[in-house]
This record gives sequence, C-alpha cells and structure tokens, in this order.
Amino acid sequence: MRVNEYSIGEYGALVLCARELGIPVIFAAGEEAFCREAQDLTPGVITAAVKRGTLPDDHSREITVEQYAKSKLGANHMSPAGARQLLRKQAQNAMETYFSSREQFRYREIHAPYALLQEMRASDNVPEKTAIRQTTSFNSFIEAINCLINTPFDDIISKRTEIV
Repeated sequence: MRVNEYSIGEYGALVLCARELGIPVIFAAGEEAFCREAQDLTPGVITAAVKRGTLPDDHSREITVEQYAKSKLGANHMSPAGARQLLRKQAQNAMETYFSSREQFRYREIHAPYALLQEMRASDNVPEKTAIRQTTSFNSFIEAINCLINTPFDDIISKRTEIV
C-alpha cells in the first residue's frame, strides 16, 4: 500500500491509526527487515529482531503472490530461549524509555490529506491481472483505510477506481 506516495505495510497502517488516536508506538519485534521498517516509520521505537531473511528482498511487481511467498521462506532464527530473552529485555527497555523520555518516540511525517493506493499481486491462477484500489482526499487516515478496505477488488481488476 502507498500513502501519499510512501510505501507502507501492515505495520505502517497500524502506526498511522495509532498516531491519529494519540497512541505512542514504543516496541516492535520480528524479522530484521521489519525492524528496519519500524524504525523508519516510528523513529525512536525500540525493536527486537529475532530472525533474518536469507533470500533477497524482491519487491518486483512482476512476480505472483505465490512466487513472492516462496521468496520469503528462508530465514535464520534465534533460538527460542534467546528470542524470549531479547524480547523481554527490549520490551522492558521500551517501557523504561517511554516513562523516562516519551519524546523519543516519534512518527514519520505523513500528513493529511491522505491518498491511499493498494495493489494486489497477480496469482498463478490469474497471472495477467493485478487488482488496484485507491482512495483520495481524506483528512483522517482511519476514515481513508476504512473506505479502502470496504471497496471490493472484484470490480476493479486491472483498473484504478477513485473513491471520493
């Protein structure tokens, strides 16, 4: 998904909702690349990377959903005990930092009006089609994302639909 031309994933959508509601984001954990994305979208966030992908990060729009999923299968994982220890340590660090210096936790500058664009990859079953849906001119990110998710892809395969 793109918001005002900036690419975001699920984390980015949740972060923009949290920002609108006045909720600070202080901790993020998961794959190493996800932690980098979290630090970019929420500067100051405390992260815990518990695994690292082993395959190149191919964001090519030309590959199908199935090809993309296969490209994400390889990872080096921390041991369960090591991951638990790191998660506990970094979560504690995030809480302590929040209570001692809340101003450390910030958000990337993405402001209204929000224009959202979502493209779904083609699949092996329908390789020539890509679904696209789009919303424009919303002053609330939550309103924009709700409008976007309530727009069916069925009617907009291989074309752009603008929702006002």
